[in-house]
Amino acid sequence: MAYILILSVLLSFGCGSGTGQITESKTIEGHTESPAANKQKRDRRPPSESTFEKAEGVVVFDGTEEELKSSGWKITIYGEDGAPWRVIDYNDDSLENLEGEEGEFFPLLFSNGNKRDFAIELRLVRRSDEWFEVIAHESRDPGTRAYVRTDDPLFKALGWEEWVMAHDNVTFDRLTNPVLDSPDGAPKPAAFAEMPLIKPDKVSGDWVLVRWTQMEPDEPSVEWIRKNLPENSGWIRWYRDGKILISENYP
Repeated sequence: MAYILILSVLLSFGCGSGTGQITESKTIEGHTESPAANKQKRDRRPPSESTFEKAEGVVVFDGTEEELKSSGWKITIYGEDGAPWRVIDYNDDSLENLEGEEGEFFPLLFSNGNKRDFAIELRLVRRSDEWFEVIAHESRDPGTRAYVRTDDPLFKALGWEEWVMAHDNVTFDRLTNPVLDSPDGAPKPAAFAEMPLIKPDKVSGDWVLVRWTQMEPDEPSVEWIRKNLPENSGWIRWYRDGKILISENYP
């Protein structure tokens, strides 16, 4: 009985849990993993080089509340060994926005939802039947690689054009990326309001036709701008030499 009691106490200390928005997988010498962890390793083999083919686009967070609940409110990104590399706690409101070049995680977009909608956007470079290979750090060459399961209901892959057109309000550097009258054309005068609403209308290769107006409580559609303010339009680059030149504007 004394042995059983001591064992129970030790187990109770070993089962404590902590909180944290993002955790990193580490192998600790002498640590025995749980059966669940071992099963996950058996079920999730490391990505095999021979199974990948080139792919282009963006892998984006697209989870419903029910799907998040089923996942334990955890969003998992995997490493080259097939084990979890980053685990993001959807409900951790204390987490700072992790966009920053100093850390290991610097995707196209990460927002924890405090200042704008919760979002994860990762550049897609290759895919297999089981995995999306993505760039997890945009500022490092050739970029930190990570993996998302293709059967993970919290993510979906978008082609580049679909991703560009999904922007509700585009922002870009108007000095280095001026509005032109056509792709590779001449600069066009563009008078933007103090709080502009800039919407993509059409994608052509590395270029996107945008239309703009003043941001209003009742946001007008791109169709409304096209009809009522046809002069408020022009072409900008969204992509050049591997760099994304547009982002979502969250005023």
